[in-house]
Amino acid sequence: AMKAALGQGLPKALTVARTEHLRAYRLASQGAYDLNRGIVKRWRRIAAKDERTCLACLALDGREYDVADPGDWHVNDRCTLIPVTATYEELGLPIETPPEQHIETAREWFVGRPEHQQRAMMGENTWQLWRSGRVGWPDLASFTHSADYGPAAVESTLARLAQVAGLAKPKPGKPWAFPAGERLSEAALAELAAVRPQPAPGIVDHALPPIALPPKGPTPAPAPATAPEMA
Repeated sequence: AMKAALGQGLPKALTVARTEHLRAYRLASQGAYDLNRGIVKRWRRIAAKDERTCLACLALDGREYDVADPGDWHVNDRCTLIPVTATYEELGLPIETPPEQHIETAREWFVGRPEHQQRAMMGENTWQLWRSGRVGWPDLASFTHSADYGPAAVESTLARLAQVAGLAKPKPGKPWAFPAGERLSEAALAELAAVRPQPAPGIVDHALPPIALPPKGPTPAPAPATAPEMA
């Protein structure tokens, strides 16, 4: 009945409702920021940190925008925004500004996921490129533009990542052909752990930790559970 009356099914209707509901929330927040420009300097994008979040949103987590910037949200985008405010000193108040509370970044969250989850979220080829250090974290996001809705963040395609990495896009089902056996080599992993990818313009890197190298040798088996001693 809904499809006949509205010309679309329930999944499409839910997508529109969710997207526009979140759009209204963000516009209201930005309107409040705009009215308080003396206090709010910018706003920061915060991504939902779970397996449902796309790579573009994870890559843009922590990016800061001008108060008047409408953002680059996509359909079903679950990211939120928080204000970046002036310090007490900048406001001319004789009060010491407390240290900013650290919010776990999407990159920190993702690095802490088990390898099988990282591979499942990224896809094998994208994971290999990122883990080898040939593409940086910000490279996972690209942008499109709509005449009706403006800019939108999207996941970078394999063709785009291949261009960034200077490699030819692999055939479907085939791994990346890294030169000289570089694919996930010890040298590549060590280089990735030592050198942090530089953030793209407009993206604030909040002291992201380097990626930890996997431990050498077999993973020790967990200790067998023992029954508690009876008193």
